[in-house]
Amino acid sequence: MVPNEGKSTPTGSLLTPSSSATNLGSFFENEDALDVDMLLAVGEGAVEKKRWPRGGEDFKIREALIRANFWLLWVVNFLGVGAGVTVLNNLAQIGVAFGLEDTTILLTLFSFCNFVGRHHFRTLCKVRSLS
Repeated sequence: MVPNEGKSTPTGSLLTPSSSATNLGSFFENEDALDVDMLLAVGEGAVEKKRWPRGGEDFKIREALIRANFWLLWVVNFLGVGAGVTVLNNLAQIGVAFGLEDTTILLTLFSFCNFVGRHHFRTLCKVRSLS
């Protein structure tokens, strides 16, 4: 048998309140005060507020990966290139399905139009950027 079994002895709390416990309040309670403190610090030059790169400026890879513009451009580029490569890959079969015996002319015409389109688009972009 264990001595003092069933008897409870009063003990003190194992956790003691910290000195900052009195300063803790609601999560949103001091939000305005923090904004004011930050604005004062920025105004005094003590803190430099980070700004995002503007259009035309260089992005770091981490900055680009969290931007919606990057992912929209990536998806559109992926779908456009994927569609072009798919058509180019299947162009001979498409020509045969239309009844062409020699699909070399079709592939040559497609490649030539691809070149002319890229050249004209590049020229258009350069002219537009100069004006």
